[in-house]
Amino acid sequence: MSAWIYVALALAAALLALGATALARRVALSTGFLDRPEGRKDHGEAVPYLGGAAVVFVLLAFPSAGLLVASGIFGGVPGIAAEALRELADAGRAWAGLALGLVLACAGGTWDDRVKLAPRVKLALQCAAALCPVVLAELRFDWALHELLGAAGAALWIVAAMNAFNFLDNMNGVLTGVVASLTLPFFALAWVSDQVAIAAALAVTCGACLGFLPFNFPRARIFLGDGGSQALGYWIGALAVQASYLGPGTRCALAPFLVPPALLALPLLDLAHVVWSRRRLGVPISRGDHRHVSHRLAQRTGSKRRAAFACWGATFVLGALAAPLPWCSPLQASALVAAQVALFLWVGGLPARGARSH
Repeated sequence: MSAWIYVALALAAALLALGATALARRVALSTGFLDRPEGRKDHGEAVPYLGGAAVVFVLLAFPSAGLLVASGIFGGVPGIAAEALRELADAGRAWAGLALGLVLACAGGTWDDRVKLAPRVKLALQCAAALCPVVLAELRFDWALHELLGAAGAALWIVAAMNAFNFLDNMNGVLTGVVASLTLPFFALAWVSDQVAIAAALAVTCGACLGFLPFNFPRARIFLGDGGSQALGYWIGALAVQASYLGPGTRCALAPFLVPPALLALPLLDLAHVVWSRRRLGVPISRGDHRHVSHRLAQRTGSKRRAAFACWGATFVLGALAAPLPWCSPLQASALVAAQVALFLWVGGLPARGARSH
């Protein structure tokens, strides 16, 4: 498919996200669904939630519309091969499982925004969302030695991505900019390898995030909330499992194992570092602090805005290092992964101080 079609998809998604976010903001204001500056929260005024619902609406709208149009076109044309119709039906069932998990991820996070769920309840809802595409759409890691291991690995991976994105949503514009940045090298990988559905989904994701971003950066007029951060983590995590990393011309047999975590290097390494540091200090993992890479960059640069730009740039560079992995030799792949870890350590190398709720 032409690159201009993907650009058009991204632009359409951005425009729809602009309108959906404006509507979500009005709904949150009218219903009093606000994040108030209480306790450790340092924003100066109450900010509406429901930004995540607007982004999720865009992510759901485009694939659903595409399947409906395809069903209407091919279903009414005589002579269409039964195999083609079966493939379309299979795609519809797979999308139903993926979409159900996305809705559940958003709904569970939005519920947490509203009532502040206990960590165990929140984790249970994340697991339920992750199991939807695994059970209903048969989402698996192909590299696993057994189908059950592939299914369990996919579910655990999606839960990890949900928490990584949730933890990284701690400063205006950081998460949506990070997601938009990582979709670009991920899109390039999918486009080069002719994965049309994955490339289209990533184009829509990039547009949705860019359409939401003016409402959240540099000044936040609406928050993604846990409903948005969890949903984006679920979505990108599931797409990373669904994508294919082996094909004509690829050289690295470990690419299916290496590429997904390499693409999500910044959120995952940030999650790992924060969890490790909190466990080492004997504090609950769910208790927020200033140990995130975004906070360290803000301390280093003296500006939250510059910290957000640095997170976006680092994410893009880390993703650009990950995208060529399928076509690299094992030695080249090892060098790229080492470069990723070194870049993360350099970006987030400032000692942390203070504490806050993310």
